[in-house]
Amino acid sequence: PDDYARARRVLMRRDPVLAPVIRAIGPCRMAERQRNDHLTALAGSIVSQQLSTKAAATIFGRFMALFPEAPPLRADAVLAHDDAVLRGVG
Repeated sequence: PDDYARARRVLMRRDPVLAPVIRAIGPCRMAERQRNDHLTALAGSIVSQQLSTKAAATIFGRFMALFPEAPPLRADAVLAHDDAVLRGVG
């Protein structure tokens, strides 16, 4: 969140055209949705690439249910499941 706030201040200072727009929109909220667990973020991105948001959320929920100890998701935990189980989530 601090990096986003700093970037916002720098951009507002350097771009007088965007500065009023940035002020009107308000602070960046991307940090609130950002995952610190990179493997889980990657898995979510892969699932959502070719599906509707609702279908991707359902499949990703089933996928994550395979790993009750997560987050963070661990690669060895994913590899412990055979392909049929992984395909079975959708």
